[in-house]
Amino acid sequence: MKHANAVDMSFLVSALEHSMTFWAALTGVMVGGIPAVALGWTLARLSNRRHEAMRHARAMQAVSSAERRSAAILESTTDSVYEVDRDWRITFINRRARHLLAQGRDLTGRLLWEEFPDARDTPLWENYQRAMTEQVPVEFEVFYPPLGGWYAVRAFPSSAGLAVYFQDVTERRRLTEELRGHEALLDRVLETLPVGVIILDSAGMIRRANPAAQQIWGGLLAIGIDDFGQYRGWRDNTGERIGAQDWAAARAITHGETVLDEVIAIEAFNGRRKTILNSALPVRDARGAIIGAVSVMEDVTDRFQADQALRRAKAEADQALLSKSRFLAAASHDLRQPMQSLFLFSAALAPHVADERGRHALALLDRGLETLKALLDSLLDVSRLDSGVIEPQVGDAPLGPILDDIAAAYAPVAQAKGVAFEIEQSCCLVVHTDPMLLGRMIRNMVENAVRYTDHGSVRIKCAVTGGSVRIEVSDTGIGIPPGHLERIFDEFHQVGNLERDRSQGLGLGLAIVRRLSLILALPVQVTSELGQGSNFSVDVPLGDGDMELSGSPCAPGPAHAPGLLALVVDDDVLVLTGLQAILQNWTYDVITAASGDEAVERVRDAGRLPDIVIADYRLRNGEVGPQVIQRLRDVAGVSAPGIILTGETGPEHQEEAALHGFELVHKPLTPKQLHDALERTLHGAR
Repeated sequence: MKHANAVDMSFLVSALEHSMTFWAALTGVMVGGIPAVALGWTLARLSNRRHEAMRHARAMQAVSSAERRSAAILESTTDSVYEVDRDWRITFINRRARHLLAQGRDLTGRLLWEEFPDARDTPLWENYQRAMTEQVPVEFEVFYPPLGGWYAVRAFPSSAGLAVYFQDVTERRRLTEELRGHEALLDRVLETLPVGVIILDSAGMIRRANPAAQQIWGGLLAIGIDDFGQYRGWRDNTGERIGAQDWAAARAITHGETVLDEVIAIEAFNGRRKTILNSALPVRDARGAIIGAVSVMEDVTDRFQADQALRRAKAEADQALLSKSRFLAAASHDLRQPMQSLFLFSAALAPHVADERGRHALALLDRGLETLKALLDSLLDVSRLDSGVIEPQVGDAPLGPILDDIAAAYAPVAQAKGVAFEIEQSCCLVVHTDPMLLGRMIRNMVENAVRYTDHGSVRIKCAVTGGSVRIEVSDTGIGIPPGHLERIFDEFHQVGNLERDRSQGLGLGLAIVRRLSLILALPVQVTSELGQGSNFSVDVPLGDGDMELSGSPCAPGPAHAPGLLALVVDDDVLVLTGLQAILQNWTYDVITAASGDEAVERVRDAGRLPDIVIADYRLRNGEVGPQVIQRLRDVAGVSAPGIILTGETGPEHQEEAALHGFELVHKPLTPKQLHDALERTLHGAR
């Protein structure tokens, strides 16, 4: 490795070449003599030595060149390198080692243990001695306090000594320890999770699984994607067996699919059947390549069974409610027909009862009929609301006319009891809701307030808050005990009416309010103080404030006028006879029919067209009232106004009547309701 040796050998070769040239010239002068022979032999020996010297010089040059190349390589390596001879004297040290161990000094020729006495009696000393003595390479990591770091050391022995390569691995060990800490934390987190978590590699092999996953499956298998079929599972919605490639984890790894909360039924390896929510998402490296997947599963067997039981109970409750509503609707429909005839006959009987006792009895009969009608109407309303046939028609509507109609109906009742009735001017607003259903809500709240207030006042007031108006109905009545505040919205529940006095209502008004509030999504709030009064309120969205707040339309003229011809079509003889009697009392000319064919025939016989047609909706042989009226219109060539009477509650009847421009009235109707319907229909036809 010494450059001086190479220089000396070059000089030696050159000198030999010059001496040989000299002796060759001398030999040429002495040719033919004995000295020449001796000299030739001498020159031959010198020539052989010359060639040997030249071969040795070239070998020494090659060694020197190799040593220089080796030194250059060791200088450029990322390792710190030094070499010692068998006496532990440093024979070579590269730049990295000089910088790290000796602050840049060249330690060549120095004894290792004198330069680094702190390395004695350390793993460095022990491993170097072993390598040198046993002539075996050693590799180890050691913490060297003088340098304050960890080093990976490799020592390779040779006959000349020991070559040592080492690297600073302090940062690598720190990162390794940090990674171990993160992995330990991950293990603790996985262990505490209530859901099962499985981490898989790109082949589907399990790399990590928490105890919850082991418990869900009753153990796990060390298998790849192609063998996932050994896990037994079925899709909850179809019952289809899940194949190997159809498991969420397989789809995540194979197709990069993210699967969330897939409900599946499984059979664990312990034979237990379970329902789980199964999710999986792919794991990608920095380049976006899929390197595995995370599968998450939750045992929802108990919750799923509870949900199923709850759904079954709800379905049964809904069916019971629907059955109740159907029963009420059918019962009310069946009762309406005879009740309708009672109303009509009572009204027809009135002109023929002259004595006081008879009129008193007739008044009591009418009062009983009104109570019975109110009960049937309320039951019908409840059944319609429960059956879901009512669809709110939401739009902008002025609030004033809604409240004016309520005031017109209940202010006289309140004043007759000596109770003041007031609507504040702040209620002249536009609201965005179904005006008819809102009016029914407020009407029932007002009716309740008037009924239970014997002194003081009933007041309707409005307050705008943000984008809505709070409509309050307050009274100074008997109030509601705290224990009854929730129950007042139940059917037939009344405060202070243990005797079930029907003059105090039926106990269905607030039950209807609650149902309407659910349909309109307008929660009702109530506060009350016993003996001081109650306050019911509902918040309603505001509508377009620029809507014109017009007054009420002009009232129509009287319904009864001499000479008007009314055609009545009904297949119930009692109802038909009752309608005929009351219409004749109102000075109508009346013709009756039980079917469409009979109606056409009677009109032809009369020789004139009816001014009004009153028809029951459901007739015999599948015939319906709107068809009969339309048939008469087609025969006559003119549009006669029509009123449809029905005891059924479906919205399709209302829609059908509106489509043809007919008035629809529900049975049983009182004479006043019939009178009002005639007025509206005849006024609209003028």
